[in-house]
Amino acid sequence: MKRIAIVGGGFAGFEAALQLDDALRGRQNVELVLVSDQPHFTYTPLLPDVATGAVSMRSVTIRIASALTNPSSRFRRDRVERFDLEARTVYGEREALTCDYLVIALGGEPDFKGLPGLEGRAMTLHTVHDAMRIKGRLLSAFRRARAGRLTSRQELAEALTFVIAGGGQTGVELAAELASGVQESLLPLVTPEIAEVFRVVLVEAEDDLLPAHSPALRQRAMEVLKRLGVDVRLNTRVSGATDRQVSLADEVPITSENLIWAAGRRAPTWLRDAGVPLTANGTIPIRDTMEVEGASRVFAAGSCAELVHRTTPIPHSVQVSSHQGGLIADNIGHDLVGSAQQTFDYQPLSELVTLGRLDAAARVGPVSVSGVLAQGLYRAAHMAQAPTFIKKLAILTDWTEKTLRGRDLGRLMLQMPDPPPSDAP
Repeated sequence: MKRIAIVGGGFAGFEAALQLDDALRGRQNVELVLVSDQPHFTYTPLLPDVATGAVSMRSVTIRIASALTNPSSRFRRDRVERFDLEARTVYGEREALTCDYLVIALGGEPDFKGLPGLEGRAMTLHTVHDAMRIKGRLLSAFRRARAGRLTSRQELAEALTFVIAGGGQTGVELAAELASGVQESLLPLVTPEIAEVFRVVLVEAEDDLLPAHSPALRQRAMEVLKRLGVDVRLNTRVSGATDRQVSLADEVPITSENLIWAAGRRAPTWLRDAGVPLTANGTIPIRDTMEVEGASRVFAAGSCAELVHRTTPIPHSVQVSSHQGGLIADNIGHDLVGSAQQTFDYQPLSELVTLGRLDAAARVGPVSVSGVLAQGLYRAAHMAQAPTFIKKLAILTDWTEKTLRGRDLGRLMLQMPDPPPSDAP
């Protein structure tokens, strides 16, 4: 029996697993094993919605084991430590796994670029736990302010200022959702003196937001963010952080205890000692067939891999990762029957950026739209891309309920007990 092992349950690995799980149905001579240290796949594009109460955390996660329905497919929870590419063997904390086809799709990790104070202090937005941490920090700040626990304007500014580093899609969408969500749900529940202190600051090193997107989308995003009151800082970058302050290059520091890092990810640093070839950027070099350079029947995809024969770089996005995972599934299928493999050819036909509950910017082919129509396109696209019918229905239900009743931020803040006084034992 032949065995296919996929390491990593993110977009590339999960897409490859789903397609192979379906394609190999009925074939008793091929086994599929997905190995990950996380039991769930997370639909990360909607994490800004989760962080601001527009979508529930259960709606964007799915148990990997339940998604693999082929009797010859199985999920193994393990933390991988190294590889032997020549033997196509995966070494985990629990056991080793040898296979005929190996797929490495490990995703990435935050790249804090060695800046002082960010490790362990800056929040990120890549998992459901990250989103719930941001949501919890937001609710805690407003509960403390509403209960009178923050007695000075300095304390209010520290708690109610949220700094987002990175003006790419994650940073822009989170800034818009935070600003609109708080305005809709939390500001009506606090005094004007508290409300006027709240702010969202978006910091981008380039001279415009969304540098990988079309000019029309960049312009619309800037217009909406300014209308929402987001303080956009261009041509500067976060240079460090303390418990109560975020430093910017060549600018006055921002008083804030809330820094969210969306300014870059990198391949996992532990790959340096994992027995795989690496580029100067620390990524696994792959050919256009998604096979690892110098290895046979070993594939890699997503944020941990880099197409080394491309004249123009390919952005690391969930759309690209999903496409790569699908291509790997196709090429393994071709190799099993002895046919020629396909090469990577990805041309995005659309761009979609949400800018709050009822606003978005979209480009479909040569046509750009914005507002409610773009928000409808955004929701339709994610409904189509979300895995399983049950999750699609859950996301639709969340969006419909929040459109009619509002986000759950205000209700949660009112239901939770006030924090104890600052001088309580």
